[in-house]
Amino acid sequence: MPASKEQARKGTTDKKRKNIQDSEFAAEIADPSMLGEKREDYAGDGDTGASNQSLGLVALAMSIASLFVLPQWFGLAGIVLGGAAWLMGFRGLGLWSIIIGSISLIAYIVLVPYYS
Repeated sequence: MPASKEQARKGTTDKKRKNIQDSEFAAEIADPSMLGEKREDYAGDGDTGASNQSLGLVALAMSIASLFVLPQWFGLAGIVLGGAAWLMGFRGLGLWSIIIGSISLIAYIVLVPYYS
């Protein structure tokens, strides 16, 4: 039995604090379907992700088009837009756009003197 009322109160607050900490940890690692409550996704700025992805897709399309038509322009545009998409978080689209645009531009620089 605790010696004083303060120790008794401290013991109950420690138990409450421990229970709160355990429940928070359990909520973080639990499967969302097991929680019983539906968690909504963050709705802020949902359109910017789609526009950034479309920037990456446009960059990839320009890089692929540069393999067939105007590599000096489309390749360079694909590299620049791919870099912008990479910086905005779409690393896969941006990197592929940069690689394909670079290959197209380098092939153009190397092959044009042979055909001119």
